[in-house]
Amino acid sequence: MSSDASSAWEGQDLAKAKRALISVTSFLGLLTIFYAAFTFYADSWQITSAGLAAAALIALVAWLLSRRWPDQAVPSAAAEKFVGITSGIEGIAITVAFILGAFDLWWLFLPLVLTSVSAHFTSMLIAYRRAVDWFIVPVTFSATALAWSAGTTDFFNTWAIAGGMLSGCCAGYALALFLVLRKLSASAQEDEA
Repeated sequence: MSSDASSAWEGQDLAKAKRALISVTSFLGLLTIFYAAFTFYADSWQITSAGLAAAALIALVAWLLSRRWPDQAVPSAAAEKFVGITSGIEGIAITVAFILGAFDLWWLFLPLVLTSVSAHFTSMLIAYRRAVDWFIVPVTFSATALAWSAGTTDFFNTWAIAGGMLSGCCAGYALALFLVLRKLSASAQEDEA
């Protein structure tokens, strides 16, 4: 069962739905900046540029997919719970990665975080089955594989590309949610008229 992304919010308090979307979109904006920051640790401006270009291209494709095919499945309660659990695992992974960094194991930071992000984005694919999810999940797995392949010493160039890729995924999701927010606002104005 699929529906337009904005109609998935029908039957819910519109103001509450809009606040939730604004909150998640804002958080995705922060994550976009966080992951893009890894591009600036590269050894050269060419690699930084490649990471930022990857971010921009991935975000653009995700946005175009969200505009062209905005349909999404209405998730089951179990699928929504799985999305919430994997979101929590992301927070735990970031905490563990910082703790490992305190023991001079910084090379594990991005691989651990991206592994948890891949699990979370996969749970979103399972729950919502949007066109944007089908695009972003393989990109995220590619970024994760790239981060794990970087090794233990000279990982900053590889992280620049992987970080750029994930930055683009987060920006793409933020843009997709922004489209839903616009539709919700438009439907609320129609209801008031």
